[in-house]
Amino acid sequence: MISFLRSFTASLASLFVFFIFFPAVALLFLAALFIAVNSPELQAVKSADSGVFVLDLSLPVGEGVEDENSLAVAFEGFSSTSVYKAVQSIRDVACNRSVKAILVRGSVEESGAGLAAIAELRAAIAEAGEVLPVYAYVENPSLRDYFIASAATEIILNPFSEFELKGISANAPYFGDAFNKYGISAQVVRAGSHKSFGDIFTKSGMDAADKAILKSAIDGIWGSMISKIAESRDFNPDFLLKFADSKAVCSAAEAKKLKLVDKLMYSDEVIEMLAQKYGRDGETFKQVFAESFPISSRSGNIAIVYMSGDIVESDISPAVISSDRYVELFRRLRSDSSVKGVVLRIDSGGGSAYASELIRREVELLAQKKPVVASFASVAASGAYWIATAADNIFLMPETITGSIGVFSISFSIEKFAGGYGVEFDGVKTSPFADIGTLTRPMNEREIALTAEMVSEVYNRFLEIVSKSRKIDSKELSEIADGRIFDGASAVKLNLADGFGTLDEVVAALMEKCECSGVREYPKIDRFKEFMKSFSAAGPFSKTVPQKLKAYLDSLKAMSIYSDRRGIYARVPFDVVWE
Repeated sequence: MISFLRSFTASLASLFVFFIFFPAVALLFLAALFIAVNSPELQAVKSADSGVFVLDLSLPVGEGVEDENSLAVAFEGFSSTSVYKAVQSIRDVACNRSVKAILVRGSVEESGAGLAAIAELRAAIAEAGEVLPVYAYVENPSLRDYFIASAATEIILNPFSEFELKGISANAPYFGDAFNKYGISAQVVRAGSHKSFGDIFTKSGMDAADKAILKSAIDGIWGSMISKIAESRDFNPDFLLKFADSKAVCSAAEAKKLKLVDKLMYSDEVIEMLAQKYGRDGETFKQVFAESFPISSRSGNIAIVYMSGDIVESDISPAVISSDRYVELFRRLRSDSSVKGVVLRIDSGGGSAYASELIRREVELLAQKKPVVASFASVAASGAYWIATAADNIFLMPETITGSIGVFSISFSIEKFAGGYGVEFDGVKTSPFADIGTLTRPMNEREIALTAEMVSEVYNRFLEIVSKSRKIDSKELSEIADGRIFDGASAVKLNLADGFGTLDEVVAALMEKCECSGVREYPKIDRFKEFMKSFSAAGPFSKTVPQKLKAYLDSLKAMSIYSDRRGIYARVPFDVVWE
């Protein structure tokens, strides 16, 4: 036995050295080498005295901030940047005397930026175009690519590209027929007749009334985009709408003929054109290199708190808004006397009502000690709106989707599905409601009535905090709410928001109010640590369980998320896919 333990321990140590220690040392070495090769001293040699700044829209821009000291950042050589940093970078470039022009290239579709964030970048580019020539080079541009490119002083299209201006579509998958086919049932209890998130599990399509609400929201966003493009390109908006309705797609030659773009050039021709205008540097034009996006000051007095993803209780991932993480963060900011004001940058369709209330309460306590302003990104609805009610003011973009004031609870049952494979469930319980919400059977009438009572209570609480914070009469709010979603312009008209404003504008206004400067951004995400956390959490399960069975168990786990004892959710009606 002792011999076995020695052999086992030696083998385990060898595995650790080979698979953990050596790779970690190698990773650190490569990271150090990368940092040395890409040091500012070496990059400065590349920089010209003056030239063109190249803004690559395909680089990752998100509603969050990475820890610049992360090993992942050092190893990759770049990190995703926040919208605030990106906008500040464009403004810094426009004020830099060594920058003679800006070239905007790459597809924003690859950046991960949401529509409202793209609108903010577009505003910064338009502002830069007032003092510098801004060239946008696009290849097979999407609507969002053209939306941002239209802010440039000159749009150049690849001669072999297609040009499209199709409009916006929004759709969601519906699993009702599939669930019925496989014997899975879903029972939804809602407060707010248009709180229709659960419909994707029970129906085969969208209700007409919900379609009308969604259509109204995307029409508002589409109208805002068309208006901005038309203003920049000196078009009548009706011309663009007619093009989208009658043609939608055309050749590069026709796009130029219609003055949708200014020039047709291949990339080498763009390089030659810029080299002739702004100076040649070897095989390309002279460029001014930014070492990186500006790093926000750690001693700034304004805190920007990014809140992106579904709202949950447990801190399972940096891609969610967990009450565990944010309650602690807001408590720290409240006690930090150096922080004079806080901006909540929210990009979320909502989630757990319980987690939303925990976070809202901390924001409320924070707002009692220092100014707190909410800045909405592409989506800030339902539970996300719940949290924002504790802020002093709410600002958004015309392209923002918000509202969805309503709650629901959903319970799944796999009784028929399991029965089809000869699996039956049986057991005992101490009281009638001991297994309420179980996956093994549907809820009975008494359980549905109890759930409806709880959902109604949470919904009334939602209405109460919105009515109080937005100073909207409760009767009027009941008519506005009901689970409806709105575009930004409609939200402002209904007093659900105070007005339009980019994140940069909101931060600047708060700095002026607090008579301070500099920002800090939270929470800083270390992707390497998060990866290692998820890697260790995975354990040996995936290696020992057949993949089909694992997928089945994962699906049950996903369904059970909506069936816990606090299973009341404030979530936007649809997981919308924009096409």
